[in-house]
Amino acid sequence: MNAIHAKTRPYRVGMIVPSSNTTMETEIPALLQRQSAVDGSRFTFHSTRLRLRHVAPEALQAMNDAADARHEDVAQIVRQFLRARLR
Repeated sequence: MNAIHAKTRPYRVGMIVPSSNTTMETEIPALLQRQSAVDGSRFTFHSTRLRLRHVAPEALQAMNDAADARHEDVAQIVRQFLRARLR
């Protein structure tokens, strides 16, 4: 990506994580901030969680089954963000 484009249009990053994951929602934004410091890239970060009460085949399947709804959650957050920026 060229430097001019990187400074004017942010990358939009959406992440869906299991509720048992306690690190990714802080690690990914930190990684993106470091990248931004290097080359001026801009990012927006949006995340949602999938419920996972215990790690077992049935629980993992239920989490996967819920992924579509969480995907829509992230997409809705990004749409709201974009609408707010256009106002």
